[in-house]
Amino acid sequence: FFKRCFEIQPMNRYASAIGYRYYLNILELTKQKGRRDGNIAEELSEAIKWLDKAIAIRPDSIKDNYRKGKLILEKQIDYYKRSQKEWTRETFLEIERMELDGVSCLERVISEYENQNDEKAINYFKSEYVKALYSLACYYIEKPKSIWYEYVCCKLLGDTFEHNIHLDDMSYIAKARELFEKCFQAETDMPLDGDIDYIVLSRPDKKWSVSPMDKLYRLGQVYLEMFFIKNVINHKD
Repeated sequence: FFKRCFEIQPMNRYASAIGYRYYLNILELTKQKGRRDGNIAEELSEAIKWLDKAIAIRPDSIKDNYRKGKLILEKQIDYYKRSQKEWTRETFLEIERMELDGVSCLERVISEYENQNDEKAINYFKSEYVKALYSLACYYIEKPKSIWYEYVCCKLLGDTFEHNIHLDDMSYIAKARELFEKCFQAETDMPLDGDIDYIVLSRPDKKWSVSPMDKLYRLGQVYLEMFFIKNVINHKD
């Protein structure tokens, strides 16, 4: 129905509705104990195609950019990696292209939301904003993970660990910290540098777009990475 509507009148809302349908299909097909009656590769391809059409018509769409960015960083890249029988230079270039595309979409969500002046729009798109912050922060904190794995393997094997931290890795961790902190503060007035009421935060509350305990766990991961770099790699107190 929406495809026919789009053929007659190419509007954002029709392309967005189609992309959203495929988006939901992918979430259902990839979750534990979810459906197994679809083709993930085809659903991903269709979702990205229609979300691209929607964004082409309305580049500032918060919902379409969020859905596309989330699909790319959390679904498409992992599925693409698992489907590769042989890794070539083109494989790595394609992964890099996907990452840049996904990051760009989520950054657009954050930018568009933070520049909103209309109170109604601020409340309406808050969930996408919070989840975009969380998704992008998760992407950044996972980027330098090879450092930790290399260190553990060296310790287990009794080898000397030699690794010079790259500036990119430091940048990823710094970005993750900023985004996770912003994600936490977006849904509560509770200060991170003060007394945190963990009992209140642990209570189920539908007003949270992302669980506060998940956010605090991820912030703990960020600070662990920072501690690791400072004390293990740089040998500082």
